[in-house]
Amino acid sequence: MTVLLLCQPALAQQAAFGTGEIRALNNLQNELLTCANYFLLVQRCVMNTPTTPPETVVGYSRAADALIQRGWMVGKMIEMTEDAMQSRMKAEGAAMMTLVNGNCVNIASAMTRYSERCLTVSNEGDKVLADYLSKEQPD
Repeated sequence: MTVLLLCQPALAQQAAFGTGEIRALNNLQNELLTCANYFLLVQRCVMNTPTTPPETVVGYSRAADALIQRGWMVGKMIEMTEDAMQSRMKAEGAAMMTLVNGNCVNIASAMTRYSERCLTVSNEGDKVLADYLSKEQPD
């Protein structure tokens, strides 16, 4: 994610991205919001466990907030509307709740599917973007 943050002023000055760049950034934005929802779900579930240290709950909340901020930044860069970003966030949250059947007892389903990837998206977002960009053909 460092690359994105460092390049934001330069990217914002570009009149438009190529279609491949837009697809790559759109894919990244989707993953950022998916992972934000994942961290919010885990936070809600561990919050109800008496043995969970408070700092763990706060850590998941901060991770989700950071991903939401990054997701909004990327969305704005590719000219997504607020409505589109909010709709995507809600849809991803609903999908996550469906996966666990609305019950934290099923959190293993979400953890198995999302934990590893979301740690990568959260900690190495610049690599995730580079991977998406490498799969795109130049315009």
